[in-house]
Amino acid sequence: MALASGCKSHPGLSLPQQYSDTFAQIQSGDIDSALKSSDQGFQQTKNADPVWNYKFRVLKAEALIAQGRATDSLKLLEPDPPVQLVGGEFAVHRRLIQARGLNRLDRFAEAGQRIADAEQLAATGSPDSMGDVALIHGACLLAQKENTKAQTYYLEALAFARKHNQPYLEANAEGSLGVISMGEERYDEAIDRFKLALASSRFLNARRAEEKTLGYLGQSFFELGDFPNASSNLTQAEALASSLGNIDDQWFWLTALGDQSLAQGNYDAAIAAYLHALDLVKSLKNEGDIVKGNCLRGLVYGELGRHNVAKAEEYNKSVEAMGGNKSDSPLRVPYMLTSAEVAAAKGDNDKAVELFKQTIATKNADDSTRWWAQKNLADLYVKMGNTEEADSAFRGAIHIVETARSIIKQEEKRLSFLDAGAFYDGYVRFLIDHGNGTKAMQIAEFSRARTLAEGLGMDAPKSNLDVHKIQKALQPNEIILAYWLADNESYLWAVTPSATKLFHLPQQHDIAQAIDSYNAQLQERRKLEDSPTGVSLYNMLVKPAEALVPRNGHVIVIPHRGLYRLNFETLIVPSSTPHYWINDVAIENLSSMAFGFSTRKKSAAAGKQLLLMGDPIQATPEYPRLKNAADEMQYVARHFSSNQTALIADKSATPDAYFAAKPENYRFIDFVSHGTAVPLSPLDSAIVLSPDKDSAYKLYAHDVIKKPIHAEIVTI
Repeated sequence: MALASGCKSHPGLSLPQQYSDTFAQIQSGDIDSALKSSDQGFQQTKNADPVWNYKFRVLKAEALIAQGRATDSLKLLEPDPPVQLVGGEFAVHRRLIQARGLNRLDRFAEAGQRIADAEQLAATGSPDSMGDVALIHGACLLAQKENTKAQTYYLEALAFARKHNQPYLEANAEGSLGVISMGEERYDEAIDRFKLALASSRFLNARRAEEKTLGYLGQSFFELGDFPNASSNLTQAEALASSLGNIDDQWFWLTALGDQSLAQGNYDAAIAAYLHALDLVKSLKNEGDIVKGNCLRGLVYGELGRHNVAKAEEYNKSVEAMGGNKSDSPLRVPYMLTSAEVAAAKGDNDKAVELFKQTIATKNADDSTRWWAQKNLADLYVKMGNTEEADSAFRGAIHIVETARSIIKQEEKRLSFLDAGAFYDGYVRFLIDHGNGTKAMQIAEFSRARTLAEGLGMDAPKSNLDVHKIQKALQPNEIILAYWLADNESYLWAVTPSATKLFHLPQQHDIAQAIDSYNAQLQERRKLEDSPTGVSLYNMLVKPAEALVPRNGHVIVIPHRGLYRLNFETLIVPSSTPHYWINDVAIENLSSMAFGFSTRKKSAAAGKQLLLMGDPIQATPEYPRLKNAADEMQYVARHFSSNQTALIADKSATPDAYFAAKPENYRFIDFVSHGTAVPLSPLDSAIVLSPDKDSAYKLYAHDVIKKPIHAEIVTI
């Protein structure tokens, strides 16, 4: 029976209500239900109402896009709409869905034309759709790796959403900006965006957006080394993807969980995640061998971690059966590397050496793969007792990384690449084990000094740090304590004007646990006698070199890794009258010998005295307003003349205000505010200020280094 205009496709449910409910299903992420409902409306109005029929056609096409069926969606939208829908909101919506489909198929020029059409239609007949147009325009540019341009459109969409109170658009724009930040390796910035997007998605019951945001949050936390938050968010994302039937996302989050577990040495959990992901991938017809190969490679490393070499070899042979041993296969390079790892684990050293060398020499191997092969080759030579070959291989690994860094333009990416994992640990340990502690110190100093020096516009330090020159620069009452934390064993080099001595310390895990414990005791404001870990840390870190520390001397501490979280002044000296170490010595913190002593004798180029920023308003509940910040700022300001001081506080203390104040003109810079430290990605560390016009409230290190300063002291 034919349906008249305004008829019902479900008993008791009008077409507008059915359409509204279906659209809500798409927004909430219930795509299977949305596809079924839109198809019902489409079929039942086919011969009755061309306007409503086309509206359901567009809705069905959107559901198909959400399922990844771009070709089906585009085919459905090929017929022209009825005259009533050639302009206005539906015409814009149709063009945007077409643009999304073409974008998925990498038909970018055609997608761009549909976006241009949508923009013109929105400008003339549907101004409320301009934000959606900006969002999809950004997505198409992002797919073409035009991140900077994409960010511009995402910011435009976000501003539009806030101005016109469009919460779904706002959530999508925030999440998209988070993806941009992830792509630029600004993970802390991405997390802030994703947190806002997650709150909005949950409020709106947009479950598919919630699932993706949780996954991206988990990945970002993982990159920053925050494994508990990474695991929590990825686990939630995987569970939500499963409940939504989104298998594509589910296997992706499972693989990420496997990678995280592998990085932490939790091999049982890694293998379970990879196996589940592999089963899901096999159930999909459109997933190729690369995805399966990634899962299998993770299983190889997981079984090697469990010392189950036979099972690792079995998984590796599965990759071979998929063509991994063929020269034209995209699986070839990772297959060579895992084959080398398996051969080394079996004790077939000659085969392992040959495969590692082949991997390193392969032209299409990426830098991280070549570095990993070079590093593992060095470790294998150490195991074989081939000292000269091991030293050469370690130096080769450094060369690979430094060459790669030299062509990376963004400073934060150079730092991330250099500091990824325990990069120099093997070489430092190798040199010390072979009696070359001075060379080990030079390598350690090179590893932590070069990127910092480049970021501040200085000459890059050399690997052969001149220790005698450093000693000559020291005053008689000065000593350098340079630390290196690593698994199995850590190290301390004590450098005085007349001697350099190496000390062996506990493994970094034990030191990190003690630091966490002591920081908790300090925050509880315990008394000296009730803070035992302060004594333990002094015994771990200072006691070995105590005899070399001058009485009332100047101690220059060069921390490493977790030691940046420790205030050395608060260490408790065990004696008949226990006291803080600050009562015995003056302590200075430097990032490296090469960096610190190259700037020591330089006069400040700054002309003004003090740039004082702080007492920001609360940007998020995570960073409440500091109660005594205003009083502290006034107290500090009284020590400087008013015409030589810039005081920026309250709502005015924003990231933009810092740069507008021309910080390069000041001798001293003082921030009275919260701060964040990110050990695995240091340039994601930030000072928390008041929100700028675009709601950004963090002054990131990766932005600060782009404008060199000349301050003698910066305090936070």
